[in-house]
Amino acid sequence: MIPTKRYEAGQYIIHEDDTDKTMYIIMEGKVRVEARDPTTGEMVSLAELGPKDFFGETALLLDQPRNASVKALTSVEVYPISSKEMLADYVEIHPQFALRMIMIMARRVDQMKEAYLKTHGYLQYAKQILASLSQKGE
Repeated sequence: MIPTKRYEAGQYIIHEDDTDKTMYIIMEGKVRVEARDPTTGEMVSLAELGPKDFFGETALLLDQPRNASVKALTSVEVYPISSKEMLADYVEIHPQFALRMIMIMARRVDQMKEAYLKTHGYLQYAKQILASLSQKGE
């Protein structure tokens, strides 16, 4: 078994756009997931995670650069999983983790869908207002 890693409050565990593929399971402590808003350049908080949660799965499973940064909010102990084979071994030892991972990923997809639909609705509303103002200005 790979030893756990510790990070202190305020320390970044991963950085957006990094190419490292390690996924982490939180053993103790809390982290904040954040990403840079492309329109303002500001860091936006996406989620707070705690024990039994995980992050970095997209980079590991899809072989992509990091899509967010993760910062320790408290002292954090994480279990690093650096390959798909290690993940398979971990799931074999902890089969309940596979179901938990699927449920969390499904919830994340649902939250992204709701956020998209909400944003899409606001954009449609803004288009209607602009069209109405444009017609009044003619």
